[in-house]
Amino acid sequence: MAQPFVDAVKERTNGTVIISPEFAGVHGGERQMTESVMRGDLDMEITSDVGLAALFPDLGFTQLPFLFEDYDDVDARYLNGWMG
Repeated sequence: MAQPFVDAVKERTNGTVIISPEFAGVHGGERQMTESVMRGDLDMEITSDVGLAALFPDLGFTQLPFLFEDYDDVDARYLNGWMG
């Protein structure tokens, strides 16, 4: 998941931006990593809406059952709609 992003950033910035992914929770769980990003200790993270909802409860609605009709609806709303 991370490598295509790493490669694309390197290519599109002509190598001026290098991303060094770290895995297996070396910086903690989702909450700890999100807090680290907010403090500026980490530049970015890949997280879930569940992880963000722990710090921002208003995002918890995304876990409601039947909120989305199917996977296509999820993609449409997250990638091209009100979340994207």
